[in-house]
Amino acid sequence: MSTLQDAMNRLEQRFSARGARPTAAPPPATPGDDHRLLFAASALDRRPYLESVPLHLPGVGPLIYRGQRLAADDRAVWQALLARAERAPHEPWLCFPSLGLLRAMGWGVGAHDRGRLRACLERLQAAWVRVPDSAPGSGSNLALIAGCQWQALPSGRSDRWRVQVSPEVQRLFANWTRAPQRRAA
Repeated sequence: MSTLQDAMNRLEQRFSARGARPTAAPPPATPGDDHRLLFAASALDRRPYLESVPLHLPGVGPLIYRGQRLAADDRAVWQALLARAERAPHEPWLCFPSLGLLRAMGWGVGAHDRGRLRACLERLQAAWVRVPDSAPGSGSNLALIAGCQWQALPSGRSDRWRVQVSPEVQRLFANWTRAPQRRAA
């Protein structure tokens, strides 16, 4: 009986050490700290779930973020998508081959990199912001990516992607994502 209890105690310690519960990060001291809070410096850093974290966007005001902490690879994909959306502001879907986006970000073009791109898009689609309205007690929840579809091309070397970034999300994050990135030492 004690062996079973010891095993259960070890499992409980292991899961509590991993931080299995959602974490609420403290509000950043300045608007510039929002980048460090939301985007980890490396893709290898932990990606805890952030619940109800305030973000301060220039010209927009405070928003509430909920989703996994995003990393450098997510940030690269997010900025590349916003840049594409800016070039085609009236298109409901951004359509592109994966090779074009991967090369634009300076990534490789193999199957591993296409899988990495898909994982980043899934994290961005699962993340959302709550935007308060001017009227008290009203607002909206917006996914960073409203939709995402892909289809393998016959060559097998690329995928065809369709990604939807809502115009309101584009407007909200237009200036914020252009803030200078700090290099990890």
